[in-house]
Formats: sequence, C-alpha cells, structure tokens
Amino acid sequence: MAQDYADGDRLEFQAPSMALHSFRKLHQFFEDGELCDVCVRVGGRAWRCHRLVLACCSPYFHAMFTTPLAESQQQALLHASSVLQLDPLMRACSCFVRSHLEPGNALGVWQFAESHGLGDLARSAERFARARFPQVAASREYLALGVDHLDRLLAAADLGKLFAVGGSDDKHHLSSAELFDPLTNCWKLVCTMNIPRRGLGLCQLGGPLYAVGGMDDVSFFNTVERYDAQSDSWTLVAPMKSPRGGVAVAVLRDCIYAIGGNVGQTSLNTCEKYDPHLNKWTYVAGMTQRRAGAGAVALDGFLFVVGGFDNNLPLSSVERYDPDLDRWVCVRPMSTSRGGVGVGELSGRLYAVGGHNGTRYLDSVEAYDPATDR
Repeated sequence: MAQDYADGDRLEFQAPSMALHSFRKLHQFFEDGELCDVCVRVGGRAWRCHRLVLACCSPYFHAMFTTPLAESQQQALLHASSVLQLDPLMRACSCFVRSHLEPGNALGVWQFAESHGLGDLARSAERFARARFPQVAASREYLALGVDHLDRLLAAADLGKLFAVGGSDDKHHLSSAELFDPLTNCWKLVCTMNIPRRGLGLCQLGGPLYAVGGMDDVSFFNTVERYDAQSDSWTLVAPMKSPRGGVAVAVLRDCIYAIGGNVGQTSLNTCEKYDPHLNKWTYVAGMTQRRAGAGAVALDGFLFVVGGFDNNLPLSSVERYDPDLDRWVCVRPMSTSRGGVGVGELSGRLYAVGGHNGTRYLDSVEAYDPATDR
C-alpha cells in the first residue's frame, strides 16, 4: 500500500499477513455460512459456499458460473473427475468408458464427452457410432439424438458407403479404390493403396478400413494397409506373420482375424489376429481344414469360416472358432461346395452366396442357423 504526501514524499508499506488473514476470514465466513451465494449438493449433503472461491479453485466451477453449462447425470465418476479437474482420474475413467462402448451407449458417451471437453473420448465414441451405425440406429439413444449430432453422424464420409478395393482388370493388378454412395447412386475414386493386389481381405474395425494380404502374379503379400475416410489416406500397419493370398478376414472382439489363404499352390490352415492397440499380429489356433478363398463372418461371439478351396478343390465344410478356448470345430456343412463364396450375417443367421463348385459359378444361396446347427 502507498500513501502520497503534499511535499512529494512517498511512504510505502506491505502487510505480508493480509492474504493469510483474508483466507482465514473467508474460511470463517464459510464456517458461519455468511455471505455464501451458492449451495453445493452431493447425495444427501449440502454445503453453503462462496461462488468466487469455487471459481478460483476449479475451472469447472468457473465455467459453470460464467456460462450456461448444464449438469449431466451420466458417467458419474468421469463427471466427478472432470468437476475436480483430476486429470489422471479423467484419463483412467475415459479409458474405461472407451473400452465399454456399445451400440446402446455410444451416442450418450459422445455427447457427454463433448459437453465435458473430453475430446479423445468424444472422437472414439463418434468413430464407434459410425462403424456400428446399423446397431446404433436401432438404439433408444438414436431416437433422442439432437439435430446437430445427427447431422454430423449422417454426414460422415464412410457412413453407409460401399468400398471396392484392389483386384484385377485382366491386364493389371489394381491399387485403386472406389466408394459407392447409395444416396446418390454414384461411384467415386478415393485414394489408392500403396500396393496393387488381388485376393486381399477387406474389413472395417472401428472407423478405418483394413486391406489384408493378397497377391499378384509373382508375389503373395503379408502387407496390411489402413484407410481413413476422413483424411482419404492409406497407411501401412504391422504386416502379418505369413503371406496370404485369397485370405478370409473378419472382426471379433476388436481384433482382425486373417484366416487361411494360400502361398503359391498351397492352401493354409493357419490363422492370426491383429490387435490395433498394439499394432501386432499373433498366431491363433489353426483350422481343421486348409482353405483359401473362403468366407468369414463373426456371429454370436464366434467366428465362422465357410467353404473355400483346398488346392483348387472346392469345399462345403464350415468351421466355428471359439476365442475363449482358442479352438476350431466343424459344424454342419453346406449342401453345395463353394469356393470364392460370399458370406454375411443377417438377423442371427449366416448366409453363403454364390461361389464356384469346381465346374461352374453359382447363383444359389444357403442359410445357416447356429442355434439349430442347420
């Protein structure tokens, strides 16, 4: 504090105890409930507090008192860590919530994370919702989704789109990729892969698309590339342990499985899985039957691999993989041998479409119900 005098002299002095005295006085006001202007309630308890003190101590309270921030009852522990600005706890909670994303909660987590400034968690939930859109669209949260989030979800570059990647035009092996939009009934070229090839496996894990293995007239590849629709770019990730042309791929429990395939004229029964968090491939149990050009799909927590060729012999056999037991077992075979078969899942049933029986190409379709093994 300073005081000026008429003759121009100036007296300065300091009171080092003023800050401590002021905080003691503030604490006394708090204890006595004097000049309190906000009430904080937790469970059945309530505290009369000073708005200014809370705003000084917590960015959350500062935002609450200076902006129209709405409270949320979701994800209570994550909310509490955000309230208290406990970064390590927020990271731990975010990691836990991210690992428990489901079609029924992804949209709620997305909105919650954005409202609390949890950018990484919000992006993870948004990617999950795009990747699992058919299941997410059937949830109750989807019906309550706000217009802004709905517009952003439906505007996603890869949502509801069909990709055609690689292959051969009878003259060259292709690295090109095309995207089909059913809303416009148009195909358009997107970024090309790094390596031209045919006989590759293609699947989506989270948001990105993965192109696995494949071959050309000279080589069989263990190469794996990841496509990001937002940046329209392909990136090489960890290669498989074995080259695989004509490989079947499927996604189960957030891992990609590469099943069978061939190297040269030899069909494979080996299988491996890719963990995107570790960027690593590891072998899993081999199938009972060697096969290339098979179809694969995840259904009811299992992997099913259907048909294919064993050294050019078309197969009717079907195998089921249990990830808990790391074991393949044979289930009821198809009525027709089908190599190069297309497979898919719909309403709890597995469908085998087309293929080649060793004599001709097929237009027939078979369905399999795992509940009845028929």
